[in-house]
Amino acid sequence: MTKLDKLHELFDGATPIISRKEAQAMGLDRYFTGKPCKRRHVAERYVSNRACVECDQARNATNYVENREDVKARIAKWRAKNADKVKASDAKWRAENPDKILTAQAKWVANNPDKLRAKNARRRARRRHVVTTESADTIFRQMSQAEHFCFYCDAPILPGEADIDHLVPLSRLGPHAEINFVAACPTCNRSKYDRLPSEWEDMPAFGRERALEREQIVIEWAELDALGIEPRWIERKQMMDKA
Repeated sequence: MTKLDKLHELFDGATPIISRKEAQAMGLDRYFTGKPCKRRHVAERYVSNRACVECDQARNATNYVENREDVKARIAKWRAKNADKVKASDAKWRAENPDKILTAQAKWVANNPDKLRAKNARRRARRRHVVTTESADTIFRQMSQAEHFCFYCDAPILPGEADIDHLVPLSRLGPHAEINFVAACPTCNRSKYDRLPSEWEDMPAFGRERALEREQIVIEWAELDALGIEPRWIERKQMMDKA
């Protein structure tokens, strides 16, 4: 909050009339005459150059739209050069605006359920040292929005209602990769929980054979990947299907 903002509070939210000289004497960075600028903005002005604040903000907005990448690069360069200042400023803002942070977080969660699921999957994978990639996250999100039949029981699943299950759970060092993603209905996903298919005693009979087969493929895939050998699970699966 600037000193002029504090004066706003003293005047019950109204902007006080204050000359540039008076603002300079009080150590303010803005002043307000109540007179319009050449673009008819009745707004505060900067003490340093007499510029209208609204004109300056509009000019900055236009510049950002027209030179978005250059502006982002300059901002990133400045933040990198002034990392300590940025860190202190960010910490101060967070301490002074906890309600704004919570509101923004709640809004993001409500608007981005698929990104949240992928983010949580990455977090769990990092905790267990499981490799994850942006392409895997993209596939994960796409699968969650598509129409499916449950991998385990063959029940139809409407678009956006599928639970994308890690067939070999992350808690069992299963990979966050396409080979380990299967669409499951909520009932099967809750029943399976964090078990391997081979440990899921009440698995529906429909999906038992293929789930056990995929479990072995995923485990071998993960072992090869850990050794730095490119897993060719798709070719292996095709060969098994032909056999």
